[in-house]
Amino acid sequence: MAEEVEESTAIMVAYRHFWTDDIRSSVFYGNITTDLSDRDRSHWGVNIFKNYTKESSFSLELDNFEMVEQDTDFDYVQLSTKYVF
Repeated sequence: MAEEVEESTAIMVAYRHFWTDDIRSSVFYGNITTDLSDRDRSHWGVNIFKNYTKESSFSLELDNFEMVEQDTDFDYVQLSTKYVF
């Protein structure tokens, strides 16, 4: 029994900008589409990072995720922190 190979097309683009020595932002977009399962999914976001010390940073990110084939589209906010030992 032979299985069909599903073709997919995916893209991802991103841009990072340094506002100052300790503040930076990124903007990104990604999309994938498939032919057999007819999927069309996208994800975009924008964020800002702040380095408070050499070891610690904090960020805030606004994102959107969409699944066209399931009529699903939602936004979310993500907070993160990082500490380097």
